Amino acid sequence: MVFDQQALSAPERTAIVEGDRTWSYGELKAGSEMLAQYVLHCNAGRNAPVAVLLPPGFTLVSSLLAIFRAGQIYLPVDAALPARRLHAIFEQTRPAVCITTASLAAVAEGIISKQAAYACRLIVLDGSQAPLVRHFENSTCLAETALTNLPAMDLPEVRPEDANYIFYTSGSTGEAKAILGCHDSLSHFIHWEIREFQLDQQCRVSQLSQFTFDASLRDILVPLCTGGTLCFPPADNRNNMPALIAWLEQQQVTLMHCVPSVFRLITRELMAEGEQGNKVRLPCLRHVLMAGEPLYGKDILNWRSTGAGHVELVNLYGTSETTMAKTFHRIADAPYDAAQPVHAGKPISNALIAVVNNGQLCRPGEIGEIYIITPFMTKGYYKNEVLTRSVFVQNPLVKDREEIVYRTGDYGMYLEDGSLEVLGRRDEQVKINGIRVELGEIRQAILRVPGVTNTEIIAVKNAAEENELICYYIAAKEMDDTLRTHVTVELGHHLVPSAFIRLDEFPLTINGKVDKKALPKPDRIVITDEAYVSPATLTEEKLEAIWKDLLGLVRVGTAVNFFKVGGSSLKLIKMVSQIFHELNVSIAFADVFANNTIRQLGAFIDTAVQAGATTIIPLPARAYYDVTPAQRRLWIYDKTSGQQHLYNIVHAVTLEGDIRPAALEQALAALMARHEILRTTFLNVGGEPRQRIHPAGKITTPFTYLDRQQHLQLYGGVPSIIHAEQQRRFDLETGPLFFATLVEMAEDRYCLIFNWHHIIADGWTQDVLLNDLLRLYRASRDQQEQALNPLRFQYRDYAEWANKQLEGKRLEDLERYWISRFAKPFVPATFPAERERNAIRAGQGASRDFLLDKEITDQLHALTQLSATTSFMVLHAIVNILLYRYTGNPDIVTGTPFSGRANPELQDQAGLYVNLLPLRMTIAEEDSFLAVLGSTRECIIGAHQHQDYPIDMLVQRLSLETRNGRMPMFNVLVQSQNNLECPLVPPDGIAVRQMALSAATSKADVTFNFQERGKEILASVEYDTELYSEKAMAAIVENFIRAARQLTALPGTLVKEVTITRAAGEAEEEKDFINMLQQL
Repeated sequence: MVFDQQALSAPERTAIVEGDRTWSYGELKAGSEMLAQYVLHCNAGRNAPVAVLLPPGFTLVSSLLAIFRAGQIYLPVDAALPARRLHAIFEQTRPAVCITTASLAAVAEGIISKQAAYACRLIVLDGSQAPLVRHFENSTCLAETALTNLPAMDLPEVRPEDANYIFYTSGSTGEAKAILGCHDSLSHFIHWEIREFQLDQQCRVSQLSQFTFDASLRDILVPLCTGGTLCFPPADNRNNMPALIAWLEQQQVTLMHCVPSVFRLITRELMAEGEQGNKVRLPCLRHVLMAGEPLYGKDILNWRSTGAGHVELVNLYGTSETTMAKTFHRIADAPYDAAQPVHAGKPISNALIAVVNNGQLCRPGEIGEIYIITPFMTKGYYKNEVLTRSVFVQNPLVKDREEIVYRTGDYGMYLEDGSLEVLGRRDEQVKINGIRVELGEIRQAILRVPGVTNTEIIAVKNAAEENELICYYIAAKEMDDTLRTHVTVELGHHLVPSAFIRLDEFPLTINGKVDKKALPKPDRIVITDEAYVSPATLTEEKLEAIWKDLLGLVRVGTAVNFFKVGGSSLKLIKMVSQIFHELNVSIAFADVFANNTIRQLGAFIDTAVQAGATTIIPLPARAYYDVTPAQRRLWIYDKTSGQQHLYNIVHAVTLEGDIRPAALEQALAALMARHEILRTTFLNVGGEPRQRIHPAGKITTPFTYLDRQQHLQLYGGVPSIIHAEQQRRFDLETGPLFFATLVEMAEDRYCLIFNWHHIIADGWTQDVLLNDLLRLYRASRDQQEQALNPLRFQYRDYAEWANKQLEGKRLEDLERYWISRFAKPFVPATFPAERERNAIRAGQGASRDFLLDKEITDQLHALTQLSATTSFMVLHAIVNILLYRYTGNPDIVTGTPFSGRANPELQDQAGLYVNLLPLRMTIAEEDSFLAVLGSTRECIIGAHQHQDYPIDMLVQRLSLETRNGRMPMFNVLVQSQNNLECPLVPPDGIAVRQMALSAATSKADVTFNFQERGKEILASVEYDTELYSEKAMAAIVENFIRAARQLTALPGTLVKEVTITRAAGEAEEEKDFINMLQQL
């Protein structure tokens, strides 16, 4: 032992000061050697846990050294812990020996006697009498022996790799974990600290760390390995700051280890005393080393104001699992931002820090997860191999050999000089209204407010089981309004805590950290991001009820922005529908964007034209009916292109449950009776198309059932059936214009394949029909009356109504908008093609699926809250930037389908309502992504507001040439399936799952499809295989994902900074960087 060398060289030197008592190195060495003999005579075997149930002081340190000498494992236990906690520690570790004093023996015996099938030797130390050992077995004390006249036993060889301590740490989950340390790792840190700070026998170290935490070993072993003095404060002084400061001065302490919470308490006291005089405090103190919590610039500035500038402050970072700290930052006199966390510096010797994102080493400024790489880690979690393997993992940067590193669960980034900035834990990220919130970001903003000395932000559940933020702060007076305004200005409405609670001081845990569980609960939690303003009108009351239902909130203020409390595209659709049904007012999406609070929207509705003026009226029976402009366009395409199959909509779902083919066919017939559009064909009347409605029951139900054997024999499997449907040619004049095929795949498992011609259906329609079909099927199967509400009108009635909307002033307004958007010439944007275009487009296509992971999706949702946009707007803006970066053309024209169902009465209707419209954007390389997003938002809102204008009219008014088999105004489509689909509601007893189908055709050069599913965004690109190879499309997808990650994380990024392809040599440079780390 290094300690023994100090004791042999100067046995008379003071080793420990405890109150009025002092102990020399010689006394401590002799005491620890005697205790080691006591432990050895208990015959516990090698590397057995030895519990130490002692108060801090000389005896505890003697026990620690004795256990190390005896080759056993030191397990300190605090007798003040709850009985259940003490029992749990003994139950898990089963210590073979327990060392205690006569005053605590009853506590120890109470714990040991409740352990089943357990043997333990209890060593009872009593200063006035000979020590005793009590032999416990199966909860019973069998014997008691005095430890006197013991023959000396040889000390075992203690190897560097041997285990030597167990400390419990709660970690981020709150569940206690027993960490098993070892000699070489502990020795490595202690000797690093001694060398780094050039400590010698003059050092005097305070023992302030809770002795049941590993930080206490720094307090104890650093001075004892240098020949210095370990100073124990009186128990009453630990939580009395004036008394503690006086004791630090009286003991001439030169080095102090503590957590930032304790440091702040000392600082506050020194600041208060500094106002009473100019006396320099703590004149002997040279170093304060802090770890365990974030340290902020305000802490440094406050300390400097005390006049204790002679003290060097050091910020340490590390985990108990990797033995003490593994980075350090000797804080210089440089200026500090009060709210910014102090960085953690660089690794200590024989340690490396890897910041990793998606398996790649991060560049400076890029955020990633922190991994600690060192040979001097602990052995993991005691008797918990599963938990150990979950965090002691293979180095994500090393593929060719095993290299175990520690995954901290913290995230951070490298600074330009290679220092580490720790940004917080992954579990410090909480969801508020569906977006990820960084508590540290809010904490920093609060700390910037003058008068606030400390703050904690926590998330709690409100009555709706949603997370709400509570801000606790320390200040001399109430500052709630000031803080609310400050956070709003700095971070935005979505990050404003729901409640602010001022405290004089924070409760602390036994190891000096802020005890968040002990913080007082707020009396009430207002579920808004602003002060609550109650509804003032009947319309506002009804709107508040709708918003509460849609957003899952208990209360909503009338000044709250819909898009900043969880409003999304899908919720917007539902809200418009509910407003129509409950208020009898038809509003457009653009109206909500322009009036996004209850107060604004209520005023708009109160002055709006009632929906009755434009109600769709059922028509009397006729031989045929008008078509919509969209149907006319598809009819002409069918007659002229020779590529009729391009407008097949093939849709497949799997059904699990009680499916009876005959009952399903009967339900399909009932579905055709319900929706006239399914019985519609198209006639040529005077060169123009007209709808013909066939009577229900007079047309054959287009249904085929294939059992397991049939579908394999005839088609070879479901994929071949789907491909055949994708290539099917419909006859628009004779019909039918849809087919349904039920395929038996296994017992109680089926595949239902629909094929609709686009002229009678759109994406929303297929889910409307499937919902209706499943309910009709259940009624047919169970021989019950079908419970669907009758439809007030049919698609033919809508066609007549829609055409009349394109007359008079309304048509003039629509035309004026669209002509102004496209008055100047333009070239449709597209991605550079690999091959020449054919004169006539063949329409053959393929698709490539990809995923925007939870990280990107969370960032995207946070951005929508910040910018009052929707997910689709953000995704569309990214596509626009991608097109600009590929082509350099600032004039970007893409196509987007609009659902055409702004009128809520259309939401349960089947038919072709979608309208494909061009969006025109101008982009400059100096634009930020936020600027492009803002322009995209305005463009989409304008298009929403004018979506009733048919693209065919626009093409005609602009005198554009119709291109052979191609879209008239654009080559790239961007669409959100969430905006084009009706939510699916399967009946009880039947599980329905959508099947992802690969495209066999492509209507445009490239089509981006996005669909939000849970915490991720499913995406795909359909592409024309005449123009692009699979490899080229893979590169486009990779660039899109990279851009999405970059732009949603850093929305201030300029367009010119978006990386499309990896720069030459960058991959090799990164590889060299990783190799350098490995060599180190």
